[in-house]
Amino acid sequence: MFGYLYPVILFVAPVKDFVDSRLRKMFHAYYKVERYDNESTTITPYNLKYNTIRNKWFYKKPVIRLGGQEIVLRRLRLTRPPAFILDRYRNLELSRKSIMMENFVAEMKRSEAKDVKKTRDIKAVIDFVTENHMLFASSRSTPQAINLDENTIEYNQEVPHRLAKYVKREAERVLKVRQKIINEDMERGKKTEVV
Repeated sequence: MFGYLYPVILFVAPVKDFVDSRLRKMFHAYYKVERYDNESTTITPYNLKYNTIRNKWFYKKPVIRLGGQEIVLRRLRLTRPPAFILDRYRNLELSRKSIMMENFVAEMKRSEAKDVKKTRDIKAVIDFVTENHMLFASSRSTPQAINLDENTIEYNQEVPHRLAKYVKREAERVLKVRQKIINEDMERGKKTEVV
């Protein structure tokens, strides 16, 4: 696909090492961009070749042919656009920016409303899980030591992973206390039978 369509993919990073090394080995060009003031930007272009044998990059200045001459591109200097282009951009920006900001704020409010709808009463979830703990029991669970499965809680109750972890811990604590009370009652019952 890349060989057929010839797309241009740009990676922008403060340091080229921020890009994954596997991707860096596929780079064809490197543009070092420097800006010392707001009036102009200096771009230093390089054609890249990665030598797999030496495990090393080779940087070569690009050469272009213009009017029958070969010119080595050492640096490109980009200055600010003319004032009439900036004015047109500002006019275009002013007409669209307010609408875009309104849409952005509306989208944020919608996503917040969805999050509020998704939040559930944690106490109700814990109570449901403790009452129906057999539905959420893991394979290691025994009647004496009940062990719940967080993933089952997460998907069945539609809660986030961290909340499912909390629900599991609290439900297991409640079930452990219940089991302890049942065990104590059984021991008291045996003692009264013996006496």
